[in-house]
Amino acid sequence: MSAAALEALEEAERAFNAAMVSNDPTQIAACITEDWVLVTPERGPIPAQAILSAIGSGVLSHDTMTKTTRSPDVQPLGNPSDSRQDHAALAGGL
Repeated sequence: MSAAALEALEEAERAFNAAMVSNDPTQIAACITEDWVLVTPERGPIPAQAILSAIGSGVLSHDTMTKTTRSPDVQPLGNPSDSRQDHAALAGGL
């Protein structure tokens, strides 16, 4: 990931975090897509509208929201021209 792409991701995260701490569903909705879901270990996927409704009603609120972003460490496998072979090997020879 380029430095510019990482900075853009961090800026989007800052905007989202600020919107969540505002507890304003309109600000939060401006930072997410219609198909956005929150996935939690307790309840699994929760649709955006359910989260926005809970925040709007005061059932859910945020005093703080922070995340750390970093560039992913991705290492390609093998020769790119052999991608079918690599995928077959990863899939157990299927």
